[in-house]
Amino acid sequence: MSKSKINFLIDSLMFLCMAAIAGIGFLMKYVLIPGHDRWIKYGENVELYVFNMDRHEWGAIHLVIAFVLLGLLLLHTILHWKLILSLFRKLVSGTLARKLATSIFVFTSALLFLFAFIVKPEIGEIIQGQGRQVTYENTISETEITNMHDNKAVIKDDKSEVVKDNSKGTLQDAEESHERHYRSNMDIEIRGYMTIRELSVEYDVPSKYIMKKLNIPESVSDNQRLGLLKRDYGFRMSDIEKIINEYKK
Repeated sequence: MSKSKINFLIDSLMFLCMAAIAGIGFLMKYVLIPGHDRWIKYGENVELYVFNMDRHEWGAIHLVIAFVLLGLLLLHTILHWKLILSLFRKLVSGTLARKLATSIFVFTSALLFLFAFIVKPEIGEIIQGQGRQVTYENTISETEITNMHDNKAVIKDDKSEVVKDNSKGTLQDAEESHERHYRSNMDIEIRGYMTIRELSVEYDVPSKYIMKKLNIPESVSDNQRLGLLKRDYGFRMSDIEKIINEYKK
């Protein structure tokens, strides 16, 4: 195959990859909308699928296509390296200027490519209606003992206030109650692409126990994706969280 045909093929594949990346990006943004938007549009945090794949699975495909595009771009650069150097020498005159421009370009490219591995996420609380369902009733976070008088311990934070009368119990009882509540509402990550078997291993809960609670027959494989099982048996992802929490108690 001639060099011109190879260049045409690579350029065509690059364009298709860019179109696919843009298309999947639009799909994830406007169709498979994130949790907060799902609450607004559907009134609850439902699971959305396109061709039996949820937002996270399409995100994985998006990433794979991006890597393919990078590989094609690298191949395209290699095949046109002499032309690139010739144009670069014409655009930037002077050895020092070319070295400076090259250093800036390489540094910026590396920074953009490794950006996700450099930054650290900001950790914040999830509010009901934004992302996963979280209820703050009767919970205490970042507890601060602000006052102790008249045999009363006052515990408060930005979400709730609990007043404990020592005539009916102790401050330690309140702390233990909060600890039990925290354990019973452990952070459980459940996605449509996961399987019951994976949940069983991750949270140390028998697969048969989860399937029994969800009214899934034993003849069904525990290696099927939750998204497919959810549509067939009508449960919610929040039901699985409750089942795991109940088992942990």
